[in-house]
Amino acid sequence: MTNTFTVEDELRLTCDLAFAIAESDGELGALAAALACICRATDWQMGQAWIPSPQGLRCSPAWHCDENMRESVRDFRAVSENTVLAEGIGLPGLVWQTRRGEWVLPQSGDQNPIFTRLQVACDAGIKVALAVPVASDEEIVAVFEFFSSRERDENQQLLDLVSSVAVRLGSLLLRKRATQTLRESEAELQALVRAIDDLVIVADSQMRYVRIAPTNNQLLYRPAEEMIGKTMSEVLPPPEAALFQEAITRVLQSRQTAHIEYSLPIAGEMLWFSANISPMGDDQVLWVARDITQRKVAEVKLAQAEENYRGIFLHALEGIFQTDKNGRYLSANPALARIYGYDSVDELMDGLIDIAQQLYTKSARRDEFARLLANHDMVSKFESQVRRKDGTVIWISENARAVRDQNGDLLYYEGTVEDITERKWRESQLEEQQLRLQEINFQLQALATLDSLTGLKNHRALQEALLRECERARREKKPLSLLLQDDRTNRCIS
Repeated sequence: MTNTFTVEDELRLTCDLAFAIAESDGELGALAAALACICRATDWQMGQAWIPSPQGLRCSPAWHCDENMRESVRDFRAVSENTVLAEGIGLPGLVWQTRRGEWVLPQSGDQNPIFTRLQVACDAGIKVALAVPVASDEEIVAVFEFFSSRERDENQQLLDLVSSVAVRLGSLLLRKRATQTLRESEAELQALVRAIDDLVIVADSQMRYVRIAPTNNQLLYRPAEEMIGKTMSEVLPPPEAALFQEAITRVLQSRQTAHIEYSLPIAGEMLWFSANISPMGDDQVLWVARDITQRKVAEVKLAQAEENYRGIFLHALEGIFQTDKNGRYLSANPALARIYGYDSVDELMDGLIDIAQQLYTKSARRDEFARLLANHDMVSKFESQVRRKDGTVIWISENARAVRDQNGDLLYYEGTVEDITERKWRESQLEEQQLRLQEINFQLQALATLDSLTGLKNHRALQEALLRECERARREKKPLSLLLQDDRTNRCIS
């Protein structure tokens, strides 16, 4: 290749670079295309790029090399990729610092401090190296390095050509970088928009729909094309339109974000929305609304469940309680207060602060209650005698469980109390009656076996005794003898 270059050569190279960069994919593709273009036009066998970073110059993955040289420069390329050069260090660092192109003829054993990778370059057969800055205005975009295994004399005209083209190349690379960054940002934004489930609307101070983002349009009151350019009063029911107008006016006047919740009939179903309205410019707002229908339905169900539980809690015939492990009430219902003789729940909770000592007639019952819950986490039909407020003693039956946190530590006890005093009285009355009946039965049996005149055993007693002895003799397989004495004749009959 000739060592002389004309203005037409420079223009042709610049044009080729512009087309190559335009057709490349991303910044790395643009760098590789530019290196290949310059290598072919100016007869270099290898080219690589160094990119400025906060740590220094780093060798870019983008590079170009003739096929017949790739194997010989493999180690040199590896060293370059793993090297970070500070400003003024090495050939690329010197060019970065001086902003001027440099021509180097590396020779083995040379102590030239400019070429820090000298030995590995010589081992790769590199005879000539050229480095030029790729700049745009005051910014160094990159430093290009070119190498040849063929000996070449230093050529100032070639150095000037490559340096001049590199100046134009800087703006092209920056534009490519900006285009790639914009494309990536747009792709990220589009992905973000597609991932958003919220309604995103821009409206003006006249309540006119200006823009509607394509995020979740099935939540729109009408199709987007029917809403753009129209006011909310023309689209929405009057109550919601009035609510929206008040919110937009408030946001534009205060310049503060407002939050509202509202419902709209969408596709035959009433949906609830939570919206944040933020000022955007002087006369527009950004309206971001989220579907909270499931949350609202859950809130209604929870409120109904809480109301039902409250009704059960307040009107139950059984006492319901929660107590801490120290024997103090955390909550109680009116039935429990009535059972213990208190006029109100507050009076009960203020008056009973030590259940073991104040409530149970035997304080050890509270200890037994706690022991059973510690071992089994629940007790059933735990019966005890307790004192009411007026000092009278009643019987109660408790069902309770231990409530623990996720670590298994006790939080509190909760359960129910039933007044079983009347049942206990009936049981004691029944027991007394049974004892009396047993006594009467015993007396009747005694009367049936005694002679009413003499008080001696009668024939029935004799008959029952004979039957018992006969049964014993049969069971034990032993002979039985019977001896009778006649009191009148004193004779014995066997």
